[in-house]
Amino acid sequence: EEVFEGMNYTNHEIAQMFNKTFTDRMEFGSASRDMVIVRDIDIFSYCEHHLALMYDMKVTVAYIPKEKVIGLSKIARIADMVAKRLQLQERIGTDIADIMQEILESEDVAVVIEGTHSCMTARGIKKNAATTKTFTLRGQFQEDQSLQMRLLS
Repeated sequence: EEVFEGMNYTNHEIAQMFNKTFTDRMEFGSASRDMVIVRDIDIFSYCEHHLALMYDMKVTVAYIPKEKVIGLSKIARIADMVAKRLQLQERIGTDIADIMQEILESEDVAVVIEGTHSCMTARGIKKNAATTKTFTLRGQFQEDQSLQMRLLS
């Protein structure tokens, strides 16, 4: 049941829910332009192709604030909400990035996800050690190799 909660929400609606729910403390003013990184956010979801579990997923979210920052726990909540619908791993990254960009009003967002797909491990090819890593890079993260290196270190 829990997997299907929130399945009908768009990314914009999720961002609006966060803005409405956490109006007082969702975002904070910031003069800093230093990169913020939250690593190893555990999530799971179900693949929309096979209805198979995607598990041991670790999400890293990074952003460079313009004028706003958000509470670190809110980033993990966004990842959880996005995963609670039938998904593709690459779309989870895109959805998280879209929501972060809307809330922060910053283009400079990156999402890296590594996970295991039961469609690879339990059926078909049965490759137990196979993992999938996806990168969603926006703004400065697309072009600046030093930012990419710091993100991946």
